[in-house]
Amino acid sequence: MDVMTRMPALLFATLLGACGGHTLDLGGAQPDASKTDSVPDAHSVPDARAEVASWPVPAQPNARSLHSLGPHLYWMATEATTSEIRRCEKSDCGNTQTTLTRINGEIMGFEIRGDTIYGATLTSIFSCPIDDCTKVNTIVAGIAPRGLAVDETNVYWSEWFGDKNLYMWALDGPQRSPSIALIGAAPLELAIDGSRIYWTVQGSPSVGTIAVMSAPKGNLGAATTIAADQNQAAALTLHGGYVYWTTSYALGTVVRCPITGCAGGAPEVLAERQPYPHFLQTDGDFVFWMNGPKAPDTSPSRERPVQILGCQLPNCASSIEVLDEGLGGGFGARANATWGGIQGALPAKELVADEKAIYWFGDVVNASTITATGARVDASVRRTERPVK
Repeated sequence: MDVMTRMPALLFATLLGACGGHTLDLGGAQPDASKTDSVPDAHSVPDARAEVASWPVPAQPNARSLHSLGPHLYWMATEATTSEIRRCEKSDCGNTQTTLTRINGEIMGFEIRGDTIYGATLTSIFSCPIDDCTKVNTIVAGIAPRGLAVDETNVYWSEWFGDKNLYMWALDGPQRSPSIALIGAAPLELAIDGSRIYWTVQGSPSVGTIAVMSAPKGNLGAATTIAADQNQAAALTLHGGYVYWTTSYALGTVVRCPITGCAGGAPEVLAERQPYPHFLQTDGDFVFWMNGPKAPDTSPSRERPVQILGCQLPNCASSIEVLDEGLGGGFGARANATWGGIQGALPAKELVADEKAIYWFGDVVNASTITATGARVDASVRRTERPVK
């Protein structure tokens, strides 16, 4: 997927506003690319593999920000100027879908930490209890968040506009971090572990050249480069002492490096010659991802077939398997994370996995390039059985 470009200039205050304690009443929530030699033949996939009772779950407008936590799935759905965070039970998603919160405005994406949801709008970061999200508390306002990460004590974000910094705000009080010296632009994606924060950042001079970087949480100014010159790097993921990501344009790779840095400066290639790989997810010693066409959509038919693939470490290249296929991907894959006529969504998360299955956005119906406020792309939440060790 193409790296997100800078938003059009808007007048946002970069000074931070009020923290904690500011409550917004949302009202009651109501329940509710050609094939390559390295890609196996999708037509050998049994149709029954992805279908169980109450799956798939259709009619998800502009779906994005998919999360798996215990027995539940969580995701975003947005239509016109109204956004919802939805939840269902994995065992019976179609019959258990509920709306946790609804807001008149665009929620750009969210993260879950413990029993709390942290979300980003165009101008703020908010939180709410996962089991009572009808009212949200504004943590920080007057910002334009581009990336978002949360740990037990702080929320971290980057901004769309100008200053090219990474910020930190203590969840128990206001404290803005020092700036970080970056390579030419603000962070695109963020990830976090117990001691460090990781991000991707636009390099130079090429538009698609991305660097993968990290810094200690306690010294955000001490940034180090894990890997430089990664073409269209995306889907930043941490697992088992490694940083994973995909590269793309048009045939890409699935790669990883130790969190301490790439040996010899080059990442380990797990899978190569993958058509536009994205939405990487790890679970145990398995790696899963989605292959699909370039975004935004420019094909005459608007039908964009995608494949769900997986492999098992340490021999990923020799164990790649096509697990499912369908049309689209969801909002981020098709629209390059553009919403409401501006480039404002957080990096899209459209595939997650647990010990039993892979969950993803597919079955896109009225797909088209999104250019106007309120344009809608309908998708389904899908379930695909996964290989087990």
